[in-house]
This record gives sequence, structure tokens and C-alpha cells, in this order.
Amino acid sequence: MARASNTAEWVGVALTAAGLLVAFTDRDFRCTIRVSCPEVVAPPPPPSVVDPPLAPDPPKAPDPPSVATREVYHENIPPALGDTLELLTARGGRIRSVAMAPGGSWVVLHDRGRGIAYDENAPPDLLRHLRELVHEGRRPEQIVFTPFASGGWIAIDNTGHLEQRGAPADLLAALGGNNSGVRAISMSSAAWVLLGGENSALFRGILPNHLRDLLDVRAAAPLISLAMGPGNGFVAVQQDGRWIDENVPLSLHHYLEGLHKAGRRVELVALSPENEGWVVIALPAPQPHD
Repeated sequence: MARASNTAEWVGVALTAAGLLVAFTDRDFRCTIRVSCPEVVAPPPPPSVVDPPLAPDPPKAPDPPSVATREVYHENIPPALGDTLELLTARGGRIRSVAMAPGGSWVVLHDRGRGIAYDENAPPDLLRHLRELVHEGRRPEQIVFTPFASGGWIAIDNTGHLEQRGAPADLLAALGGNNSGVRAISMSSAAWVLLGGENSALFRGILPNHLRDLLDVRAAAPLISLAMGPGNGFVAVQQDGRWIDENVPLSLHHYLEGLHKAGRRVELVALSPENEGWVVIALPAPQPHD
């Protein structure tokens, strides 16, 4: 006699008036020899922090063994942020911006899907602005949370346009109403730095001497990443791979030195605004040519 396929334990059988044999299982639902038992459906997982959720990668040929990918290093950051960065880089994604706000909120800009990942406490007006940019065909390039206003933020898109909520008054005054031509921005509770075209820079506040000197001389290799954190700490990464750091966690300094010794170039650095948390995205080491 055929038996319905199910992993539940059989606890009894009965013959119905219609002559059907019915088996009762410890799951309290009925199965017959003429139909399959319904599957138990698990509840859906919680919503992904990636907007939209990452779809499975399409099949593709594996990379040659000699080709490495970007790697992410981090310490003392929210676990969900670390998981998101590792997932994106493991799938070959490029991280354009990592923004951490006081209180633990965060937003990541990347190059997959709509390119936005965030936690549940991210400012709704910021998320609305980012989605509008994508809808208009523009690409968000950088997010900075302002330490001067609760929920304040600055967003820069690929056209160099700056949008803000709660930016410092002296920054707005320095822009003079011209919110275009901005390449990158970084700020701490003591100062801010705005990088423009042709390696230009505007800055206000109390800056470490090494960073002020770097901005004053407009080094031959433009800055590709500038992260400012608590205690006047900063990491400035130049286009040629060199970097300068000061007053940063010792673990971060050691990681940067280790990457340099291994021939790895730093692509992006982000510092937490209120603790010793940090993120580093490193490019693969150059491969020798045959």
C-alpha cells in the first residue's frame, strides 16, 4: 500500500464513510494516500537591510586563481553593518561610502542594485532623497552624518551636487549657495573639510597640523578618501596609495601598515564618530605579469 510522504510520526489511522484511509500524524493535520501532505512553511525572514535585497548572483565563470577581490576590515562597528559590508565585498561589490551616525545608525552606498543599504534607524528624509536620486538617474556617491545636529546629514551625488539637512552654518556660508562641484566631504565635532574639483579644498575648525599641511600644499596626488573621527583623529588616503593617519585607534594604524607591507592599497576608510570603530576597504595586491 502506498504511503504519503512526510517526516511526521504516524499516530493513528481511520476509515472514512467514503472508504478513504486517513492517517493522523503528530502535526495535527490530515494526509491521505491520494494526496501529498502540505509542507510546513517557515515564517519569512526579517527585512533585509539592503535596498533592494541582494538577488542571487547569476552563474558565471569563476575568476582566475590569481585574481583577488576587495577585502573589508572592521572593528567596533554595529554587527549588521559588518555583515552587510562583508556580504557586498564577497559578491564583488564596490563600496562607495560608509556613514556611521552617533547612536549607531548607518548607511552604505555600493554598486549593486539600487546601491543603498541601511539600518532601521536611518533618517527617513535621507532615504527618500537617495531613492529620488536613483529614480532621476543620478548616483549617490557619499553620505556624511553631521555631528552638529541630531539626524543631520549631507549627501553628494555623481554630478557633484550637495544636499543637506542640518549642515554647519559656516559650511553653508562657504558654499555661498553653490552646492555643486563637490567631490567629497568629511567632518568631526571639531572641524569639517570639503574637497572640490582640481584638488581644491575648503576647511574650517580645529584640524591636526598634518592634515592642515596636506590640504594647504594640495599634494600632487589628490585625496581619494578622508575620514575624520573623535579626538581630532583622521586618515587621509591619496590617489597614489600613500596615506597619513593621526590619533586613530592603534589597531587601525597596525592594519594600515600591514596592508602596505602586503602591497595592498587602501580604497576607503570610515571612522565611527563616538568610539574607536573603523572600517577599511582594501584593493587587491597587484598581480605579477608573466
